[in-house]
Amino acid sequence: MEKKSIEDLSNLVFGLALTLGAVTLVRPESNDFVQLFAILLNFGLGFFIIVWIWWLYNRMTKGLDMDRKTEVILNCILLFLVVIEPYLWTLTTTSSGATMYALDLGTALLILGAFSHLTIQKAKKKREDVKRQIFGRNVAFACALVFYLSIIPGLIPEFQPYGVQGLIWLSVLMISVLSRFRRERGK
Repeated sequence: MEKKSIEDLSNLVFGLALTLGAVTLVRPESNDFVQLFAILLNFGLGFFIIVWIWWLYNRMTKGLDMDRKTEVILNCILLFLVVIEPYLWTLTTTSSGATMYALDLGTALLILGAFSHLTIQKAKKKREDVKRQIFGRNVAFACALVFYLSIIPGLIPEFQPYGVQGLIWLSVLMISVLSRFRRERGK
C-alpha cells in the first residue's frame, strides 16, 4: 500500500468517527435548555477526544513509513478503535461501558505510543535529535496507563464510577494537551 492511501483511509475513518458522534445530536432527547446544554457538552467532549487522537496520530506517524506490515497492522487496529469510540462514548454512563471505553482509549494511546517509538528508532538510525519524540511517546504511554487504571473504580461493587472515571479521563486529556502545548512553546 502507498503511504498516501493509508493517510487517506485514516483521515476518512477519523471523519467517520466524528460523523457518528454527531448522529447523537440528530434527535435530542429533550427540549429543556439544561439538558440540551449537557447533551452538547457531552458531544463536544467526545468530539474533542477524537480530534485529540487524530492530532496525536498525525504527529506521531509523521516520520514513519506507514506501508510496512507492522505499521499497517497497528494502523488498522487503531482505526477500528477510533471508529467504535463514539459508540462506546455513549455507553460510559454504565460501569461496563465506561470500562470498555477506558480499554478502547488506553489501547489507542498505547498504539500511538508505539508509533512514536518506531519514529524514535528510525530517527536514531539517522542520528537525529529525538528528545521531542521521546517526550511524546512517554506522554502517550503514561496516558494509556492512566486510562487502563481508570478501570479500577468500575470494579468496585456499589460504586458509580462514571464521575470519577470522567474526571480522570478529562484530567489526562487536559494534561496531555497542555504539556504538549507547553513543550511546543518551549522550543
